[in-house]
Amino acid sequence: MSVDTTLKDLLQTCADLQDGFWQAAAHAQRDDLQPILQQTAVQWNSFADTIFALLLQIDHTSPDAKWKANPNRAWMNHYEDIEAKNDRRICQECLHGLDIAQAELRKAAALSHPQVRQLVTEQLQISADQMAGLQPYVANGLRQSISRQRANSPGGDPSVH
Repeated sequence: MSVDTTLKDLLQTCADLQDGFWQAAAHAQRDDLQPILQQTAVQWNSFADTIFALLLQIDHTSPDAKWKANPNRAWMNHYEDIEAKNDRRICQECLHGLDIAQAELRKAAALSHPQVRQLVTEQLQISADQMAGLQPYVANGLRQSISRQRANSPGGDPSVH
């Protein structure tokens, strides 16, 4: 795969992540989760800006080129009922989006272009940190769900189980 094609694919991934994380932040219920999702969207926007500048140097792509989020993406797409999702499910969707991004980043890291490899390697670490930041919301949501189920079961007290 060529460098310019790979960078364009990364820009599409960035557009999808930005849109998905803004959408997730808008529907997150926990006040402490919203800024995490917003910061992630902003960070991917910054990465897109860096990639786009590099693409301009390599491919001489038009500075007016734009990448729109794909509404049919496999995670946080516009056709799902996001308002029906709780924070745990939103975070799971976001983790899925970051998994997809990491796969794209790993493909790009295999390129022989040193500047691309450096940027992508840094972004791989950043995205791993972003994933780690979301994991507690997935795990805590599961524990809270189990506690509610136990409290509603015969015997009632979750501390007894």
